[in-house]
Amino acid sequence: MLIAKEWMLDAIKQDGLILEVQEWVNKCSGKGDFILKKDDEEGKEVAIFEKTIFGFGTRSYELVIKDLFPWADICVDESFYELNQDEEFIEMRKEQDNFPHIYPYRNGAGEVDFYRLKLTVNRVGKAFLEINDFLENNKFYIIDKIF
Repeated sequence: MLIAKEWMLDAIKQDGLILEVQEWVNKCSGKGDFILKKDDEEGKEVAIFEKTIFGFGTRSYELVIKDLFPWADICVDESFYELNQDEEFIEMRKEQDNFPHIYPYRNGAGEVDFYRLKLTVNRVGKAFLEINDFLENNKFYIIDKIF
């Protein structure tokens, strides 16, 4: 959570961050490319984190993404999906059982699923920020030094 503190603060200031993910679906490694973005002073998206991560195996990326960002409420970027989603791909996915809340907007050559998600700070993130603020800005007494 401490690593993500600045991201959480940016998400609060900007009413959310954008997460773009490319999931390599035919790889047992669970490989994924992750880019976390915020808006700069001019309103242009800039990357604040970019990383290729291996090791998720065949785990659902809906779960992987939630585990990587436990401080965030995560949803698809609806306006982006409306303009960019592959309708045929989405309909095929919806026919499957348990259509997930987090899903890709298209697939590239049967190899890579593309996601664009919006992250906003959830109650866990807000609680962390409140506790962190208390720890940084309030006084503590060392009990064993008093006695």
